[in-house]
Amino acid sequence: TGTGGITVSSRRVSRVADAQQLLEEAFDSWLAGPCGVLSFVCSVLLSRTLATVREDMDDPSMPLLGRFGHCSQELVNLMLVGEATSNVFDGTRFLGDDPSSGLLLKGVIGDRVGVPPIGFLSGFE
Repeated sequence: TGTGGITVSSRRVSRVADAQQLLEEAFDSWLAGPCGVLSFVCSVLLSRTLATVREDMDDPSMPLLGRFGHCSQELVNLMLVGEATSNVFDGTRFLGDDPSSGLLLKGVIGDRVGVPPIGFLSGFE
């Protein structure tokens, strides 16, 4: 804390209503400030847990922010459906002819996350 410092705090909640109330109460202090978007992204990442976000991704070494500060597809999907999958297609697919040696590509699994309220959305939309 201090001039230019950042204070990080966390709270555990077990109900969606409690999380919504915390967001509403803290809106002016952290979402509306100069680091509001960054605070929100950090909150979403920590809510999912960093380990789980990495498991969601095809390549966990890839950054969530791309060139020119654009969100990666993983970050877009995390914000929209709650999972940081690398692709927008339904389910999973193997790249290559042989599933035993091909690369597993992870898409949105509707049975797990439900039907998203927003259709196909890439980082360029």
